[in-house]
Amino acid sequence: MLYATPLAALDPQKAITQYGLDRWTRSDGLPSNTVNAILQASDGYLWIGTEEGLARFDGVRFQVFDSRNTEALTEHYARSLFEDRDRTLWIATPNYLVSWRDGRWSRQPLPEAYSGLKRLTFYQSHDGRIWVGGSSSVGTLAGGAITELRDTKGASLRGSRAIFETTDGIWFGSAGLSLMKAGVLSTVCPSVAGVRLQCAVADRTGTIWFGTSGGGLGRYIDGQCSYLTARDGLSGSAITTLHLDRDGSLWIGPINGSLQRYRDGRLEALGEDELHSNQIMSLCEDGEGNIWIGTNGGGLGRLRDGKCTTFSNREGLGGAYVQAIAEGADGTLWVGTADGGLSRINDRTVTARYTVKDGLASNYVTCLWRDHDGTLWIGTDGGLNRMSEGRIRTGPAGAGAAGSIFLSIFEDREGVLWMGTTKGLFEYRDGVATLSHGITDIPGCIAQDRSGRLWVGTAGGGLRCISGGALHSYATKDGLGSNIVTCLYEDEAGAIWIGTGGGGLTRFRAGRLASVTTRQGLFADMILSILPDAHGNLWMSTNNGIFCARKSDLDRCADGGAERLSCMSFDESDGMRNRECFGLVQTPAVRARDGVLWFATVDGAVRIDPERLPSESSPLPIHIEQMIVNDKLVGDSMGGSSGFPSALSPGSSRVEIAYTGLLFADPAGVRFRYRLEGLDDGWVEGKNRRQAFYTNVPPGRYTFRVTAARRDGAWTDSGDSISFRILPHFYETTWFYALVAMMMLGAAYGGYRYRLQTLLELERVRTRIAADLHDDIGIGLTHITIISELIHTQLRNTQREAAELASQTADTARGLVDSLTDVVWAIDPKMDRVENLLIRIRQFASTVLEAKGIRFQMRAPETLAGTRLRADVRRQVLLTCKEAVNNIVRHAACSSVTLDLAVRDGHITGEIVDDGQGFDTENYVPKGSGRGLTSMRERVARLGGSLTFASQPGRGTRVVFSIPL
Repeated sequence: MLYATPLAALDPQKAITQYGLDRWTRSDGLPSNTVNAILQASDGYLWIGTEEGLARFDGVRFQVFDSRNTEALTEHYARSLFEDRDRTLWIATPNYLVSWRDGRWSRQPLPEAYSGLKRLTFYQSHDGRIWVGGSSSVGTLAGGAITELRDTKGASLRGSRAIFETTDGIWFGSAGLSLMKAGVLSTVCPSVAGVRLQCAVADRTGTIWFGTSGGGLGRYIDGQCSYLTARDGLSGSAITTLHLDRDGSLWIGPINGSLQRYRDGRLEALGEDELHSNQIMSLCEDGEGNIWIGTNGGGLGRLRDGKCTTFSNREGLGGAYVQAIAEGADGTLWVGTADGGLSRINDRTVTARYTVKDGLASNYVTCLWRDHDGTLWIGTDGGLNRMSEGRIRTGPAGAGAAGSIFLSIFEDREGVLWMGTTKGLFEYRDGVATLSHGITDIPGCIAQDRSGRLWVGTAGGGLRCISGGALHSYATKDGLGSNIVTCLYEDEAGAIWIGTGGGGLTRFRAGRLASVTTRQGLFADMILSILPDAHGNLWMSTNNGIFCARKSDLDRCADGGAERLSCMSFDESDGMRNRECFGLVQTPAVRARDGVLWFATVDGAVRIDPERLPSESSPLPIHIEQMIVNDKLVGDSMGGSSGFPSALSPGSSRVEIAYTGLLFADPAGVRFRYRLEGLDDGWVEGKNRRQAFYTNVPPGRYTFRVTAARRDGAWTDSGDSISFRILPHFYETTWFYALVAMMMLGAAYGGYRYRLQTLLELERVRTRIAADLHDDIGIGLTHITIISELIHTQLRNTQREAAELASQTADTARGLVDSLTDVVWAIDPKMDRVENLLIRIRQFASTVLEAKGIRFQMRAPETLAGTRLRADVRRQVLLTCKEAVNNIVRHAACSSVTLDLAVRDGHITGEIVDDGQGFDTENYVPKGSGRGLTSMRERVARLGGSLTFASQPGRGTRVVFSIPL
């Protein structure tokens, strides 16, 4: 971003005291409080040469270059700075000429004629030659070498501290003012005895101005030289530096005096105490029009323009604390102060002041009002005055009885004068002031709407409306934001806007009150004044600055719209000396006939012209400055085009990137947003932070982008970006992942094959066990059963006891056969499907229940088909169902049984219901061993399932179980 010419300049209409002044010293990071040279480079940065090193400044941070971090700067004393058209930065130190370009520093010794000087002068003429001037020699710089200048006749200059070019040729300032034209040197303005030229500039009219070492400010025009000295108002006769700004104002920096501006034949000075130094060493105008001032011992100063212009006692007001403002019939602005009476402003200049010596009742002016015939009414804490025909007179007889302190004055359409005092609201008719409608609350503002209603805002009593002789009151219970009403304004649609003390802005429309507060985005809830502009905005003053908002947006918020309000605010950064405004009286602000807005503050009257607010379209250079990885600096913009690495080593997971936006007039108002493409999904709002931090950044390719916006502006289309790659560790590479994946797949396949073989072997073992149990133990138990039954048959007629034992043996063996059959069935892999379970349960239940004459129905969804069950699950479901059926046969005395089986949510569930006699679950006493229900619960619980039952006498029993598959 090039700044060959400033895009703006300080408003020449303002007094020099009305510019914002800021200072930076060592405590702010400046290397030294002695600033020898200032330069804004083509990239937008400000370079500052000091006695203790070179600094690059972005408006917020100083980056210092000296021998500790820059090998070429072996000498810290930076006495002169210059940038040529190739963007090479030249730094003159006492004995070296140092250059920086595209990340490369270089250094070469100065010739003896240029060594040890306090300052060198550089200038590049239209033909590209770089001129170098010192106190004893002048030469040209090429290839790092300086060649002494001689004209075609062999004559040489004995030094020059001022070199510049006009259409006439190259000018040099030494003992006098000389011109080189067509290769020949000639003196056009001889020196004053013992005085040398220190600096020189040519303005747009062709006049050449030059500063001298003790003879004042010289001027060469039309072949004649003249001088301005202390007799003309010059603050110092020895002038170190001059600067001609874009609007043609000449800035003068003396070595023993105040900074001055010369314009239209007038000299203005900035107080010496403002800069904390009376020795001006250097001046520079940046691309935004700010004037930078280098001082000897006072650090770095800056004069900046603002959106606001302040008129205070420094500009001639009688006092600084402004309480009321009014416009006269002829456009004169009247300003009432708390400590200096009344002041008059014409054409931005204080032209008169009035105090008690001129007839004011008090120098504490509280309110102002201009009536229909042009009379200015002046309320004070000591009575009422009026001004007409340039004279101050006392208020009309009887008006003083209204109260000791006047806070508001208003004339209605009938010519009645209304006065708000500390004793209440008074109306002045026919020379008599009387208390109106019994209003004793303090009236701070009075207004009349288009329908003739009179509105009175009070300091605690809410809002009063006098209409047709009747009084109406509105308070917070009616929707008023606060009972402290500070100001009133009627818009073009007839709505009344009411400023309150703490309750925001309230609108009265169609008989309804609605408020807008900070909860909806309003800048402040204490509103001290309301003014309109010509563009549909309402301007308001507060204790924390001035702001404006679109009235259409305010209406939407008052109507209950969800849209959040957007406000543009103004404070010290915009030219206010103190952001605290004044209110709670009549006319703390006024819109003049030319559309300019005036506001009362505790330090002056603030002027804002909505039609001439500075443009926000000037360039906003954005730079990425540094990259820090794992707490180590790896990239710097001072490294030029190769200053940032394209690849970072493995493990570079913590990345910090520093960036900046160059807006010197309002650096705190710059907002940033950034994104790391490859990691961030969208823009990250950085607000005014100038660093981005990332942790745990994985290997990959990334592009970091940053853009910026002004305080109230839109995001810039352009920004800055860097691209880099974080290299992976070997174990983070694709080939390593592929190798691991192949190994895992191989291991998984091996595991699968092993599992498959194990399952097959288990199947074979289960089959073999089932066959062995059936063939060996099962057949053996069956033989025992048969033999026991034969013994029972043979003995039952001769030995009854032995026969009974044989019968019991047969029953036991028969039971073991049944149990063994269940075990064999459970472990047989051919029976793993749920269909086999259903068949087994149906066979058992049908046989047992139908033998007792009990109807049996079994239901299962078709989706169960093909479901495989573990052996333990099949066995426990079977045994649970068998236990339930046996309990029904023994105890239920039922006629029908229903069994429902299903698979839900990874569980096999069953529900067995009978229509038998049931039992009382609360008073249930188990019969016999009593382990039926308990054993069923335990069996199911061992597999992580649950079993519940429900029963009532005469209403059957319901058993429900659920077992994980």
